[in-house]
Parts: sequence; structure tokens; C-alpha cells
Amino acid sequence: MRTVIWIAWLLSACGTPVGQPCSDLDGSVLGTLINPGADECPSLLCLIQPSGSACTAWCDSDGDCVTTGKVACKSGFACAVPMTVGSFACKKACLCRDDLIDGVNRDSLSRQPMMPVVCASR
Repeated sequence: MRTVIWIAWLLSACGTPVGQPCSDLDGSVLGTLINPGADECPSLLCLIQPSGSACTAWCDSDGDCVTTGKVACKSGFACAVPMTVGSFACKKACLCRDDLIDGVNRDSLSRQPMMPVVCASR
């Protein structure tokens, strides 16, 4: 019992593991989608994009985006906004830095995550 409590505390202190592969539903997603019922993800959140799908988690900073095991993201994870429309519009989640888009959720000069312009007034 103590081991289970310790592991739960460790995960909560370090963030929710992200980056593991997850189901892309039926494979027909054309844009970005978050599936909030992904049982294979610790956070139950699967980020589905044309480039692939991976477990994600809501975040406030890059430090919330921890990975465990092998992940397909080469440049690491950042806390950024994956979408500007829909139920999860302008909500920050852990994204692979490889998937950030210049001028949308990544500053083209600094190459750092940025808040999309359409989210600044929300």
C-alpha cells in the first residue's frame, strides 16, 4: 500500500507522463483533436494530429510535461496551446516541440512556445 501511495505522490509531484502512443480513433482526423477518453493515457488525454497521436496532459509550464519510456518526440515536450477552436480551445497541453507551428503557437524568432494571438483576449 505504501508503494502505491508513494508512486501516486511521485507522479503528482512530477506531472503526468506524456508522449506514449495512443489510439487515433479511426485514423481520419484532418486537424488537431484531443480525445478526453483515452484509457491508454495516464491523463486520459490523447492528442491526435496529422503527424501522429500521443498521450498528453494539461499543463501550466514545460516542467509539467514529463516523459517516461520511449517516445517518438525528438526535441522534447513543451506546454503550449494545440488548438484555437472547439471544446479545448486555448487550453495548454503538453506538445512535442517538433509539432509547434511558427506564428501560431511558436515564436518564429525565439523558437519558443507562444500563446496564439486569438487566445490572448480570452
